[in-house]
This record gives sequence, structure tokens and C-alpha cells, in this order.
Amino acid sequence: MIDKTIESCIRGAGCIPAFKNYRPDGMPLPFPATACISPNEVVVHGIPGDYVLQPGDLLTIDVGTEYEGWYVDAARTRLVPGTAPLDKITQGNRLIHATNEILEAQLSVVKDQCDFLSMIRATEEAARFHGVTIMPQWGGHGIGERVHLEPFIPSALNRGQSKIKLQLEEKKYARQKLTEGQTICIEPVVTFGSSDIIVDEDRWTIRQADGHLTAHTERCLLVTKDGYELLS
Repeated sequence: MIDKTIESCIRGAGCIPAFKNYRPDGMPLPFPATACISPNEVVVHGIPGDYVLQPGDLLTIDVGTEYEGWYVDAARTRLVPGTAPLDKITQGNRLIHATNEILEAQLSVVKDQCDFLSMIRATEEAARFHGVTIMPQWGGHGIGERVHLEPFIPSALNRGQSKIKLQLEEKKYARQKLTEGQTICIEPVVTFGSSDIIVDEDRWTIRQADGHLTAHTERCLLVTKDGYELLS
């Protein structure tokens, strides 16, 4: 029902769902729906199914849209309203707040010639402050004539890897910089638990390995000389 409503809204505005039948390199099957709908411990790429949402569930909806050959991409996480245990509501709201604050920390440094390492440090510092884990497997990306373009823009580094690999990554991302006029998406993916994951048999749905709640927020933006302009 949610996916059909989203597709109707997109097509009603004269646009095309960017994710429907999208198949990136390495995936055996295309994504079968309009939106990635990811409840609770589902990290990303949830395929809409017969799961019935419950009050207090944490729900992330990630949608890409094409208009006249140009793309935008966005995601939001929301708490399903209704009567639910207080601890579940508190946890959900806390994670949403932390995710939004981490996004704002990253946005605060975005401008022409900002290096990627500065963006990483801003998000990691915000994550430590809020006591959550940024999942380093996912990050931002370029966008424009395709929904996913280079460069990959990490939200965090894998701090569990060797010191040599970590230093090489830090040097790499210190050299990479944003440029005025560039269109990008930034999207921290956040959890209370570890960054370990499980991939479902459908090869798309990815879950947090310990069953912890996850949240994901994404904005599409234009980099300007002194900051950015939001596009989604």
C-alpha cells in the first residue's frame, strides 16, 4: 500500500520512479519496487512486503525520482504513531534525533573545496556525542544524469581495520574535495548496535546483525561557494 501510494504520487507529478527495476552492477535481480521501505532493524533496501507496521516501529522510506533525465534521491526515518511501550518510543525518537543531528553536522561543513575527511570527522564526532554507531558501509554519492554517480562520500571510516589501511583511507579522503556546482547526496545510516549486517535471501534487504534499530536520513544538494542548496 505505501509503495503503491508513493509510485502514484511520483507518476502523478510527471516523474519516473528511479529505483523500480534498478539493477546496479553485481546484483542478480533488479529492485522490484518504487521505494526502499525499511522497518526497525532493516538497515537499507527493504523490499515492500506483507509486514504490518505496529505503533512504535521505526520506518525508513528511501525514494529516488527521475524528471526529464535528471535524478534526485532522499530518505527519512519516522516513528509509527500509536500506543506503544514507552522504552520503544524513547529509543526510536532518540535514534531519529541522533541521525538528524549527525546529518546537520555533516551539512555544516559542506561548501566548495571542503575535503571528505572533514565531513567524516564532523559526523563521527556527532555520533560519539549521541552514543550511536554510524554504519561505514554506506555513505553519500554523486547524482545527476544517473541516480548513483561517483564519488562515494563516506559518513564514517571503519575504525576496526588496521592502522595502515586507516591511514591510507584518511589520506585518500583528505585529498578528495567538493566543488562548487556539484550535485551530491549525503546519507548517514545509524544504529545503536554494531555495524555488522545480515543480507536476506532476496539479496537486497540488509539487516543490522544484532536486531538493533537503525535509522537513515538522506538529502540531495547542490554545493555552492559558501555552503549548499537543498534539492530534496
